[in-house]
Amino acid sequence: MAGDPDALRQLRPTRASMDAVLAHLGKGEHRQGARQFVEEVAMGPGTWGRLPAAVRETFVHNAPTWLDEQSDPGWAKTDTDALARCAAPVLLSGGMRSPVRSATILDRLAAALPRARRGTVEGAGHIPHVTHPRRYAAALTRFVRTS
Repeated sequence: MAGDPDALRQLRPTRASMDAVLAHLGKGEHRQGARQFVEEVAMGPGTWGRLPAAVRETFVHNAPTWLDEQSDPGWAKTDTDALARCAAPVLLSGGMRSPVRSATILDRLAAALPRARRGTVEGAGHIPHVTHPRRYAAALTRFVRTS
């Protein structure tokens, strides 16, 4: 997404939320940062409370890694030449309710990967394998059987 004005424009509305999340994480407030990430960046209002406790703890546990990732100046760069050399079949999945920026990223990856197929999980958002595991597993099974 780096160097792509359209993609960066799509990201702008969530940038303030991401900055607030990063501020929490930078102060070691991993639970608050994880909750805000889930509610404002990744999955939408009210989602945190609906997630199973184990999933919430995974977000909290992984929060420092996301902070490190976002602190890397090259976090948004993608080597499309390397992707073009990928000979394996690839399923690019997302949910019907994923943020627009996610679809943009998947579109760019699909254009770069020669054997990519898109899969969309009905009713899901940013992480369909967590929120709709049966539908996701069915989509993945169909992909494996037909690839």
